[in-house]
Amino acid sequence: MRKLEDNEEAIEEAFTKL
Repeated sequence: MRKLEDNEEAIEEAFTKL
């Protein structure tokens, strides 16, 4: 059940890329 954590990390990375 680590999909939520990975999703949050992906969102943070996407925002950093912005």
